[in-house]
Amino acid sequence: MALREVQPSDLIKIELLATLLKLFNRRNKNQHRRSIWWRHFSGFRRHLIHIWINYHHLNKVPTTHLERTRKATKDVITRTQLNGRIALWQEHLVPRWHHAYSQLVADQQFAVLGVTLLGALAEACQILGITETFEELGQVEVEKAIEEFGEEYWKDEDGGEDRGVVVKREEV
Repeated sequence: MALREVQPSDLIKIELLATLLKLFNRRNKNQHRRSIWWRHFSGFRRHLIHIWINYHHLNKVPTTHLERTRKATKDVITRTQLNGRIALWQEHLVPRWHHAYSQLVADQQFAVLGVTLLGALAEACQILGITETFEELGQVEVEKAIEEFGEEYWKDEDGGEDRGVVVKREEV
């Protein structure tokens, strides 16, 4: 998976999300720190902060030649870290976080917290391009299901496709 370029406006959105989650953490830590979903939230917050820091370093413009040279070598490492982190999000973490926050919404006692976390997760995934990948995977699944349906229900008993019956018209 290639690293998606993040625009400065997206970088600001990631920073705002990280700030929102930091305030969310400060306000709710004492009450919820022993809850099952809190571990998922804490990991989400830390990963988002690391992603923001990495993108911030990639978009930073050095002023001297020495800084540009150092930045060029560090950018390769930073891009590798970002690719790994985003792949980890896509394959393992986002489904777990989504499940944990959905359970929080379903519990109904703290549904507002769950909806807030689901919204933050959705926005972060949209900015990082993870949502597009999930949509592509979903499209492949839909196409496969339609193909299976077509093979099962639109085939004749002989194994060939049903082409209908030839009807001859009477000549007047």
